[in-house]
Amino acid sequence: MSASRQTTPRETPPLSKWKTFWRGVLHVDTAKMDPWIAARNAMGVAIPLAVGIAIGMPLGGLAVASGALNVSYSDGHDPYKQRAKRILASSLLCAVAVMAGGLAGHHNAIAIPMQSGSATRKTTSEAERSGTKEVLKLEKEN
Repeated sequence: MSASRQTTPRETPPLSKWKTFWRGVLHVDTAKMDPWIAARNAMGVAIPLAVGIAIGMPLGGLAVASGALNVSYSDGHDPYKQRAKRILASSLLCAVAVMAGGLAGHHNAIAIPMQSGSATRKTTSEAERSGTKEVLKLEKEN
């Protein structure tokens, strides 16, 4: 007679920090994708480039296209008034950032801390906006 064995379910081992990092980097959330916004932003970058090349001023087209690319990060579905305020604020902040980078670019002692601080602020604001902060809190607790 054999005794019946009870099996206990195995717990999956926790992921390493690097695996968790790469899982987050490679994750694509298709629910947040909007083809209309993508097409509108692609046209906002491509048209100035094409016009700049067509009139013999590719650097001017590139400058306008890079501005359109910066503003595209703040595009959305909200009403025009709210979107216009956010895009205007984004444009102004990008202009200030470009100016600060131009002034501090030749002085590493100023440029490096300035870049580190802006990257930290950008990451934190994006995490708060997308709800990632809650996920990070849960991972810290475990």
